[in-house]
Amino acid sequence: MPHHSSSFFLPSTTILKPKQIKHLQEHKYSASGQSLLEKSMQGLWERQLNYIPLYIAPNVLTLLGLSCNVFTTLILMVYSPDAARDVPRWACALCALGLFIYQSLDALDGKQARRTSSSSPLGELFDHGCDAISAVFAVLSVCISAKLGVWPGPALFIALLTLFAFYTAHWHTYVSGRLLFTSLNVTEAQAGVAAVLLISALAGTPVWDTVPYLRLVIAVISGMGSAYIIYSYVTIVFSGGAGRNKSTVADTSVLSPAIPFAGAAVAALAIFDKSLALRRHLCLYILTFGLVIAKLTILLVLAHMTKSELSMMDRIFGGPALLALNQYYNHLFDERFVLWFAFIFTAFDITRYSICICLQISQTLKIPILTLPKNSSNAHQNPQTLASNHNLNNNAQAGAKKYK
Repeated sequence: MPHHSSSFFLPSTTILKPKQIKHLQEHKYSASGQSLLEKSMQGLWERQLNYIPLYIAPNVLTLLGLSCNVFTTLILMVYSPDAARDVPRWACALCALGLFIYQSLDALDGKQARRTSSSSPLGELFDHGCDAISAVFAVLSVCISAKLGVWPGPALFIALLTLFAFYTAHWHTYVSGRLLFTSLNVTEAQAGVAAVLLISALAGTPVWDTVPYLRLVIAVISGMGSAYIIYSYVTIVFSGGAGRNKSTVADTSVLSPAIPFAGAAVAALAIFDKSLALRRHLCLYILTFGLVIAKLTILLVLAHMTKSELSMMDRIFGGPALLALNQYYNHLFDERFVLWFAFIFTAFDITRYSICICLQISQTLKIPILTLPKNSSNAHQNPQTLASNHNLNNNAQAGAKKYK
């Protein structure tokens, strides 16, 4: 098994074991179901696909979409670090545009993979990993544009509930072996985020203070929507899985994925409840714990694809541990400083892990990360044939948004 060069950022040790690599090679993407808005959006995505050159790798589209979403949300964070201040209309409009670009490219990356005959397990992991990170920034954009920071505790709870809804989709996949799209899913969630951003862009963020109960309506809709998604997946999880004795695909307990998420969520709520200082940095706090949950989601996706046991502990918990220890020792250091250190640690860890796992899979399975494989060179020679095959695959796999 190849090893990449050793450095502080990228250690020489590999992450996946030979048995996991074998299962990854055998993994086949499986999805079913269709959300309410997805069918109407397919026509738009098909038209957008015509403007994507055949030489662009699917993962480039994924990464570009994520970058747009992250960059435009960071602008909102600069103007409102506590999610309670007014932000310029243009920043909300730009964030809505960034979300639209992300949604479009997120839908197109899988279509491009099939169009260029470059579908791979690496592409699926790359796509879901970027989705997990993007979900954190989508949650942040709602909190800031709707000024949910005026209720810091409820805002944190809604953020965690929303991220749990995304997590449960992959929890269900780990149990059943198939990704299920419920009637309310990521497309509807993104439409809701875009609606909030457009309200702030057109009317200005002060509208959330002047119009009675408007902010409460957004909070209730977000919470109820997330609760519905969680209920839809969890009820299926408790009905049993695809493994032996109705266990997960890795023959582990169907309840095991709940443990690491519960640890992160309980820590986030407990630490926040005991600190008034952290409320002034709500966005950074949500981002820090959001990235913790994003990595837990990536680990869950990888456990499903490699049919392996999900680890209950991970280095990513180091950031929350620093915040907890600082509180335990009666705020030995300034909480703002510790929060920034925890964020940097968390961001570094998820970035480092993501790069390492992509490099190992790329080198082991001989799959390029940001370029097309050599066996897809016919995409440049026979675009009409590939387009015809693409349409046939669309009809055969209708109902699934992702095609990697």
